[in-house]
Amino acid sequence: VYAVNPSSVSWAEVQYSDMLSKFLFMTNIADVSSISVLAGGKETTFRLEHFPDAEENDDKLKVTVDGTVYPTDFRNLYQVFMRVDRYGDTDETPSGDPDVTFTLKPTDTSSGSIVARFYKLNASLYLCQLEGGDAYTVKASDVQKMLNQMNNYLEGKEVSN
Repeated sequence: VYAVNPSSVSWAEVQYSDMLSKFLFMTNIADVSSISVLAGGKETTFRLEHFPDAEENDDKLKVTVDGTVYPTDFRNLYQVFMRVDRYGDTDETPSGDPDVTFTLKPTDTSSGSIVARFYKLNASLYLCQLEGGDAYTVKASDVQKMLNQMNNYLEGKEVSN
């Protein structure tokens, strides 16, 4: 047994939440087959087809919603989806139906889907429950931005990330 100065082993006091990425989900767009967002009783599913051998960047991705092909500036919306950050830890347990459910399905079906359910806690925070995993708080502004920019994309307006 050795006596060690705590400053020389600062890693020994690291908590689980310190090791996590601040991002709830970080998946390369090339590995995603679909994204579904259920909000306000309406589900929107973005189906992604990838063409890695295409020469032009815009030709490498095809995005379809309800049979309609959308522009490939979907990458901007995808960045908004990926920037929903963990804000803090919580011990709260969600109840009732979530306000928003976000589902990301990978192209590799053995990986399993990422499902995040968002429950409004108050005007500034949502509780995010990851399926089969942890619960965190996220800023309401991040969730609202995700929904607003999704609507902008669907309406053919500019998506600001």
